[in-house]
Amino acid sequence: MPTATLKINHVGISVPDLDAAVAWYTEHLGFRQLKPNVLHKRDESIDRNKDKNFFRIHPEPVREVKVAYLAAGNGIGFELFEFLDPKHQVSPGFGPDMFTRTGCYHIAVTTEDPVALCEKLVGVGATQIGDPARLANGDVVLYLRDPCGVILELCS
Repeated sequence: MPTATLKINHVGISVPDLDAAVAWYTEHLGFRQLKPNVLHKRDESIDRNKDKNFFRIHPEPVREVKVAYLAAGNGIGFELFEFLDPKHQVSPGFGPDMFTRTGCYHIAVTTEDPVALCEKLVGVGATQIGDPARLANGDVVLYLRDPCGVILELCS
């Protein structure tokens, strides 16, 4: 079996309200903001290098985006994007197809007490999905949906 050499650098998430998402992830999950939010605006008449580079990897129709750069406790980057032009599309509510839809399924975070953290997060806008499960090794896991619609797995 080949040795894994690549490391996860960061995760990028689209959110409907950047400021609210930054507040939620920093206040309730303890992520830290690495630098102030950045506004990227496509404007061919202005030579703004940071925007030119940003839009090289975000082609049309993307014209305006706010971005926040956070990090989890283990240093993994967590980028949040609020698409302003075109506007963010609201994700569908949670349903059975969320389990079988292709693409990113969930983001897992480790905590000493997943049940207690879940109760706290539900009190500030998250929605619990299913019930906690105790794995054969004794770890507890459970799912919830954050206020932005992202599925989080809480693991001990």
